[in-house]
Amino acid sequence: MFSFAALVAIVVFLFVYMLIVSEKVNKTVVVMLGSLLLFLFKIYVDQNYDTQFSHAIDFVDFNVIGLIIGMMIIVQVTNKSGVFTHVAMRLVAYAKCDMKKVFFLLMLFTALITAFISNVTAVMVMTPIFLAICLRFKLNPVPFLMTEILMSNIGGTATPLGDMTNIIIASKAGFSFAKIVSNLGPVVIVVAIVVALLAILYFGDELKSKADVCLEDLQGESFIQDRSLMVKGLSVLFVVVLALIFKNQLSLDNGPIAMAGAMFLLLITGIKPEEAFKDYVNWSIIFFFVGLFILIGALEVTGVVDVLAHAIVDATGDNLGLLAIIMLLVSAIFSAFIDNIPFATTMIPIIQNIGVLTEVGTDPLFWALALGACIGGSGTIIGASCNLVVIGLAEHNGIKITFFQYLKYAFPMMLLGILISAIYLYLFML
Repeated sequence: MFSFAALVAIVVFLFVYMLIVSEKVNKTVVVMLGSLLLFLFKIYVDQNYDTQFSHAIDFVDFNVIGLIIGMMIIVQVTNKSGVFTHVAMRLVAYAKCDMKKVFFLLMLFTALITAFISNVTAVMVMTPIFLAICLRFKLNPVPFLMTEILMSNIGGTATPLGDMTNIIIASKAGFSFAKIVSNLGPVVIVVAIVVALLAILYFGDELKSKADVCLEDLQGESFIQDRSLMVKGLSVLFVVVLALIFKNQLSLDNGPIAMAGAMFLLLITGIKPEEAFKDYVNWSIIFFFVGLFILIGALEVTGVVDVLAHAIVDATGDNLGLLAIIMLLVSAIFSAFIDNIPFATTMIPIIQNIGVLTEVGTDPLFWALALGACIGGSGTIIGASCNLVVIGLAEHNGIKITFFQYLKYAFPMMLLGILISAIYLYLFML
């Protein structure tokens, strides 16, 4: 069923994954060594490429890399002004220091903005706000950060703007913005509210403030430290987010937009590039992404993803209802443990072929794929790019979130989201 190269790719991926889960070694070092091991077995040898490296590098999404680096710089420079702390404290004052209410509002807001901008961008903006609140009120930031990951993946499902998988599906299937929002928006709203409410119940007393903060002082105090830097940072951030929303009309990609914004901000603030790249960019997470892209690319180039995808279709035939539910479940499981983009990209032409061969409407299959891949990506800390960004930002601030700590909380929540999605598909789409 699998070639020798495919078996090697599977074994290396699983071995690296087990080491990551064990948390006994540095995950970036393991991923990079695993990707280099693929070269020793000549997995990326191809007559169309001069070297294995030139082939492997094709699987590295530099749009994601550029977006992460650029937004790290923009957000961290802007954060120096104190504006995110100021926004956080104003929100707390509005909620009258009720941390459960603050938590609920922030999570819904996270889901909302990830529907309209890249979820990677969204978590970079929201994470400093969460950290500011937790620091001021002596709260454990882990519940905030873990739920932020869930909500960013859920919210990104609602439109073709927040998650790369939905962007691909919308493009290949020819779906309009309105069609995706009208079909996926209702279930995303339900999943987001249910998950936010359950998160409050799950964490309970951890969401109670341990600091003695006077509400009147909080309402009157300003946390802005540098107004000039705030204006420059927010202006660049606003323009970058606007450009990301209208990137198709501008014929630009995420990476160049974010990097251009970052470089312009350094120019107008006078911050030296060496300072920005040293202090504001988490290079460990960047190289982790590069190695992970290469590892997952090996599963794609050796046909592993394609074989598994065809096996799903062969097992269900032309039973649209069964195929949609299986598509939803398998997409979720795949996306929790490997990148959802290769799986979604492979499944799209298969779904299209099913429509040609069986003459059945394939829209429910695309909705199942979108819901499974996007929501499923929240199942583990390496299931989606935004997950890794949040984990990286947490580590940068001395906060440790282990693989199993996140898995124990997030995986059941993800499965609940998939169950709600399955009910929605069955009642309204099939």
